[in-house]
Amino acid sequence: MAYTIVRTDGTNEDFVELCRLLDENLDEIVGKKFQRSQYVQYNTLENIHHVLIAYDGTKAIACGSFKEYDGENAELKRVFVRKEYRGQGISKTIVLSLEQWALSGGFSRMILETGEPLATAMSLYRSLGYAVIPNYGQYRCMKNSVCMEKNLQKNTFASSGNDRLDKQLEFIAEIDKMTHILRHTLHVDGSGRENDAEHSWHLGVMAMLLGEYAEGSPDINRAIKMVLVHDLVEIYAGDTFAYDAAGNTTKELREKESADRLFSRLPEDQGQEIRALWEEFDAEQTADAQFAACMDRIQPFLHNTLTEGATWREGAVHAADVFKRISPVKAYMPRLWPWVQANVAAAVERGWIQD
Repeated sequence: MAYTIVRTDGTNEDFVELCRLLDENLDEIVGKKFQRSQYVQYNTLENIHHVLIAYDGTKAIACGSFKEYDGENAELKRVFVRKEYRGQGISKTIVLSLEQWALSGGFSRMILETGEPLATAMSLYRSLGYAVIPNYGQYRCMKNSVCMEKNLQKNTFASSGNDRLDKQLEFIAEIDKMTHILRHTLHVDGSGRENDAEHSWHLGVMAMLLGEYAEGSPDINRAIKMVLVHDLVEIYAGDTFAYDAAGNTTKELREKESADRLFSRLPEDQGQEIRALWEEFDAEQTADAQFAACMDRIQPFLHNTLTEGATWREGAVHAADVFKRISPVKAYMPRLWPWVQANVAAAVERGWIQD
């Protein structure tokens, strides 16, 4: 569809109305009482002098803004698209336009606050290159907040003069973003949530150690490659909680779009190779992929046994849910199944899992 984008400020009546609709939408998602008591005080329109509004004819259909946080940082605020206009890339266009406006105004970084219940927003920001950072300012003690940042001034290294090597180095730098993708699984000492890079490394070591229990004689080295790359797509798609039914309905599409974007950054042969490993892991049809899938199930299961069932309790799961999730172990590493059963029984007895 054709639409126009207009620059204005926080006093614009159309912007005020769109922000009212945004607040109603947030009330629906996170709860009116919680939203109004915790966050509304930080979403006032005072001191917002940089606003974009998208129009379909004369109808205001979307908005976004930023305000100065400090001399270096602009803070992204009040991004919203009317329901009937969503899914057309309007919010992406607005955010990218705001970034250029902020950059031209002398800001080198864009920061923002969102939250895990706002899965669509978080997916958008990750797809645009935003990474999770420690909560800043007023959000520092708000456990439901997720703060993110994006460097608006792209850092580059001196070219090697070899296009293939430059692409490889750029890809290596890009996947550092895995360290910012937090999973729901806790570290075994309970100190915090692991990130995707830690998870993938852990699976690689596990694959080296547990190959002797696998059926079907998998190629352990290929399986290690699979577990190292299986979550790369989450750089843009984000992590999907295993027991999040709604999130899992969109996971396949989000991850495919992420794969298209990420693997195309590599030289063609390597992009195809890594994508093939990722797709093989996801299909779970070969002995190598089946063993890799077992590693991916055993690791969070083990962590749950050592963190009082943290993610099991978070998901309010039943024993049947856990057995379904870890079923590849029963099929492909049956010698470990009695250990699984014993730990599920213990978790039920302790109230971590519902019977």
